[in-house]
Amino acid sequence: MDTPNLAELSSLISLNSFDVIVEFGSGLSTVVAASVTDEKLKAKNSDGQLAINNLGEENSSSSFASALPNYVISFEQEAKYLNDTKKLLNASGLSEYVDLYHAPLIQSLYSMDGDKGVFYDCTEKLLELKRVFNNRNAKVLVIVDGPYTKNDGLSSVYAALPTVLDYLSQCDITMFANNANEYEAVSYTHLTLPTIYSV
Repeated sequence: MDTPNLAELSSLISLNSFDVIVEFGSGLSTVVAASVTDEKLKAKNSDGQLAINNLGEENSSSSFASALPNYVISFEQEAKYLNDTKKLLNASGLSEYVDLYHAPLIQSLYSMDGDKGVFYDCTEKLLELKRVFNNRNAKVLVIVDGPYTKNDGLSSVYAALPTVLDYLSQCDITMFANNANEYEAVSYTHLTLPTIYSV
């Protein structure tokens, strides 16, 4: 993701309160999301400390959904890039805000043109999120910065929306798609089902 798109992403996260951020494709965008999260939470808490529950874990006063605004769950297809992102987060002191998952590419159920592409093996984690957000109107930011494939990039990127909707259709979803590699532009859309809004 290039610098203007990272700046746009930073602004989007800064100006909104998301319950969780789901990211497809880790890297600098992961660090930006975690950094803005860190700044926002430290601004809310004078001592700069935040107790982050594990996914699905509840304490006596609040659930994961209400206790974890701007928590980042990132899926990465390549172990090497996942380790690079992990090093960046550790060096920045931001790893506590991010769950990084190695999610190799598998055949997707969805495509734009009838030829099935590939997408991240992320359904188990999305099902876990669905359970966490059951009967809650959670606000979810979905960052699409991958997957990277040689042959069917657009088909693979397209799979993000129906995959997310399979599990999080009850949520208020904002999608931020990085298309800089092909179009030198970024787009994001706010979804409150069943209507689609451009932001």
